[in-house]
Amino acid sequence: MNFSRQQDQQYEFQMAPMIDIIFLLLVFFIVSYSMGEIEREMAVTLPTASTSQDPISRINDIVINITKDGKIIVNKRQLSSNALYERLKKLSNFGAPPSVIIRADENCLHKNVIKVMNACTKADAKNIVFSTAGNTDEK
Repeated sequence: MNFSRQQDQQYEFQMAPMIDIIFLLLVFFIVSYSMGEIEREMAVTLPTASTSQDPISRINDIVINITKDGKIIVNKRQLSSNALYERLKKLSNFGAPPSVIIRADENCLHKNVIKVMNACTKADAKNIVFSTAGNTDEK
C-alpha cells in the first residue's frame, strides 16, 4: 500500500491587500483632517480666553460658525436654526449624538448663539463646546 504524505502547506504573506488597506487608511485620514481644517478657516473673529485648550477633533464633530451678523454656517452653507436642527437630528439618528463646536464671532449678538444652542438641545446633541482664541497677552 502506498500512502502518500500530504506536503505541509506554506503560507505566504500577500502584499497587494496590505497595500490596499494602507492606501485606504491614508486617504481616510487625509480627508478627515482636511474637513476639520475647512471649518476652522472661516472668517470668524473668536473671543480670547485666558485658559484655552487645543481642540481634540473627533470624526462625529460638527462645527457651527456664527458670523458677526448672525448667519449660521455649517460646511460653508448658510442654514436657518430650523435647518440646523434638522441636520443635527439626522446626524443623531445615524448613531451617537454629534459633538458640536460653536465658533461664534466675538461681536455677534447673544441671541444668535442662543438660537444655535436651542437647536442643539432639541436635537439631543450632548457635547457642546465653544471655540475661543488663546490669550496672547498672558503674563
